[in-house]
Amino acid sequence: MENVLPIVSIIVPIYNGEKTLYRCVKSIMEQKFTEYELLLINDGSADRSLEICHELEKSDKRIRVMDKANEGVSATRNFGIKKARGKYIQFVDCDDYVAKDYLDCLVKALEKEQADLVIAGYTRHKNGKVTKRVPQPLTFENLNAFSKEFFNLYNQWFLNTPWNKLYRKEKIVDKFPLNMSLGEDLLFNLYYLRYCEKITVIDHAGYQYCIENENSLAIQYRKDKFENSMLLHEKVLAFSKEVLGLNEEEQWNDITFLKEIRFSMKHLVRSSTISKKEKKKQIKAWLQIKEVKAAYGRCKQLSKPDRLLKVLIEQEWVEFIYILLSIL
Repeated sequence: MENVLPIVSIIVPIYNGEKTLYRCVKSIMEQKFTEYELLLINDGSADRSLEICHELEKSDKRIRVMDKANEGVSATRNFGIKKARGKYIQFVDCDDYVAKDYLDCLVKALEKEQADLVIAGYTRHKNGKVTKRVPQPLTFENLNAFSKEFFNLYNQWFLNTPWNKLYRKEKIVDKFPLNMSLGEDLLFNLYYLRYCEKITVIDHAGYQYCIENENSLAIQYRKDKFENSMLLHEKVLAFSKEVLGLNEEEQWNDITFLKEIRFSMKHLVRSSTISKKEKKKQIKAWLQIKEVKAAYGRCKQLSKPDRLLKVLIEQEWVEFIYILLSIL
């Protein structure tokens, strides 16, 4: 039985995760579905993460511990894909955890539909507040059918991450890009979707996504956030046109890009390390980018803040934009 290959390889990249690692691994060890291997990959942690990994490894033969120099989460996930022996790949972040039936639901959905990809929901934990995000259950026989729901799933943030999905290892041709620190997960999923035929979406939110660290990359102001959002917007539009065959009217429903514009401006305004004069100068520079105004002009489903922001952006009223984003 020692040589029997696992059905699923669960890849957990770890960097200074000593505070949450036990919780994460325990939730995986308690899974209803048991035919998996758990790859704990230490990415050069400076805390007790590697020591904890080895302690956990002794308690379960399905756990494989690997140690490598620090290269970042994308390189670590790619390393895990290379070392994985399972037919299917699942990713879990070390500061998150999963419900006991999570993996079982993913595997059953994939095998029942003979799908290439399973997309699930998730439960977000942020500073004590719990929010469940559940997509409508659907199965797409091909990418043409999937194209009709692509922007709906994307704008609800179901396509942006790797941890609410189950992949076929044989379908992973392109790995996580190494030249990005934001948005690399989305690009990996877009790469993977190019090789998919059947895709199934399930209304299960067993993945527990935890945002407790206020110093998280997802929360901090990043100078490159706006430029990164522009790049991802271009990649999404290119994918929707070249792979999904959406026409110009259909492919301009990128509400996520508008959220990212507002997010970037809001975090710029609230930054404590930049002067008010420099903040306004940066906002004015962003307003000179044609795609910013064009994106607001094309999107039909705008939130109330975005409808107001659209008017201010069209008129290039920097002072009012500054005031609005200070209070939102």
